[in-house]
Amino acid sequence: MGQKPNEDCIAAAVRYEMPLERPSLWKPLAGKYGDRLCLVLPRTVYDGDAKEIIKLISEAKETGVSMVCVENPEHISLCGGFDVYGGMCLNVTNSFTADTLRLLGCKQITVSPEANMALARETESAYIVYGKLPLMHTRTCIITNICGCTGRKDPHDCRALLTDRTGAGFEILGGYRHTNTIYTPPHKHDIQFRAALAA
Repeated sequence: MGQKPNEDCIAAAVRYEMPLERPSLWKPLAGKYGDRLCLVLPRTVYDGDAKEIIKLISEAKETGVSMVCVENPEHISLCGGFDVYGGMCLNVTNSFTADTLRLLGCKQITVSPEANMALARETESAYIVYGKLPLMHTRTCIITNICGCTGRKDPHDCRALLTDRTGAGFEILGGYRHTNTIYTPPHKHDIQFRAALAA
């Protein structure tokens, strides 16, 4: 998550997501893999940030990137000329929402893991079957309160771990403008979900 990518993974991927706000990661790869890179817009873009984000979107287009992922429906309008993918944080739990996002310009949606698997099939949407899921997004850098923020220069270098009373670890990653995202421990659907995907 947010680390230097492995080119073998990118070459094998249909879509490889990277944070838009980290051009030092994606720009060197855009010429070769522009058709596979999908740049994820920050979940929160405030008025003061819009100019910088629009500039990065423009640079992405100039370098040959053709896909972006939005986690906020308001950001779809910023992404003209791209194939727009709706991220899991849009919390799509029904076909009406999926259809509405498509009307707004999304080519594909990732449905919420809380939704019924049938929704992914009915709406021809993506569904996450393994990995860490974003549990909470914070505007304030809570890593500062836990262990001290280490990413003053690049907030993406900031990370910490929260442990609950059962011993489960919840990774916290720094993001754009020192926002934080808390992730669940690795999540894996049981065999019935994987069977449903194949049906």
